[in-house]
Amino acid sequence: MKELRTLVQKARFEYDGTLTTGYRIVMGAGSHVETVTPGGIEQMMAHFGRQPEPVVIGTSRDKPPAGSLGAWLIENRARRRQVASYLAAILVEEGHVTMSGDRLLFPRRSD
Repeated sequence: MKELRTLVQKARFEYDGTLTTGYRIVMGAGSHVETVTPGGIEQMMAHFGRQPEPVVIGTSRDKPPAGSLGAWLIENRARRRQVASYLAAILVEEGHVTMSGDRLLFPRRSD
């Protein structure tokens, strides 16, 4: 397990996995575990890779801004805990996305 903090340095968490295997995220002193599947990651990377502008993270647990990573995760991960702040930190840490101000810049995709 790797230890990391959210991008605003508030919450410490642990995770393991990769883009191809998916991620297991351990939050709150190991009391809660969430997974993000490889298929979900591929869909997310493809969706945001087609966006012309950097993407708002959208960490609100129930009402993230439309078009944000958080809104996409809520719409595409049926009834699971909001993980946008954790997943954003992982993607930046591993070099899969970069920060553009306070937004995420996904690699451009044309598919």
